[in-house]
Amino acid sequence: MARSTVEPGHGDELPASTGTRPFWEAVAQGTVDVAVRIYEALAASQRDVVLEESSRASASARVTLVSVLRRARDFAGAARVLEVDGAAAEVAQLHEQAGALLPAAEAWLRAGEPARAATAFERGGALERALSLYESLQAREAMARCLTRLRRPMEAAAVYRELGNPHAELESLRAVSPEIAVARREAVLRMSALLDAQGSRGGRWCCWRMRSRSRSFGVTSRSRRSTRGCCVT
Repeated sequence: MARSTVEPGHGDELPASTGTRPFWEAVAQGTVDVAVRIYEALAASQRDVVLEESSRASASARVTLVSVLRRARDFAGAARVLEVDGAAAEVAQLHEQAGALLPAAEAWLRAGEPARAATAFERGGALERALSLYESLQAREAMARCLTRLRRPMEAAAVYRELGNPHAELESLRAVSPEIAVARREAVLRMSALLDAQGSRGGRWCCWRMRSRSRSFGVTSRSRRSTRGCCVT
């Protein structure tokens, strides 16, 4: 495709292919509304050409281009343009607006924002990455949430125990699979202790239920007796 050079009045030069020349002329003249309309009318392949050409454009032209892309709601394209300038925080925000959470998380890391990166990783489903960051930040509530989503309820329960949140710990323990006999037995014992300590009316029914379940997990009679005080007979 033939290339030409647009020469705007302020002295900058913008590389333009034949198909994108009207767009770049509007950018060079600072007529954002016109540029937006032209950009929205471009085919996807021509939009890609514009983004490729942006790397050879002047800094001032790229600033205008980003404004155009924002107005056209091409947030991913705007992020791509700004990547060249190293504007990591702005790039991250644009990726989030585009719904691209994993690229957003990586950009937040480059911007030195690990907490926002962890949130983006979690929202994007990269739970192990999120958990690692939460651990480094000592964000234990978020750690427990990730562990729960990763189906690691015993670990989540341990974190909730450290946080002094018995209700959340109990819910995590209840999620331990009966197929994992050793872990389930440990969970039943801990649930019994929690409900014994709570002594709530709702806890009494659950405690009775766990006593009946505990027999199938090899819980000793001594351990079962520890729950009787909180149960309705």
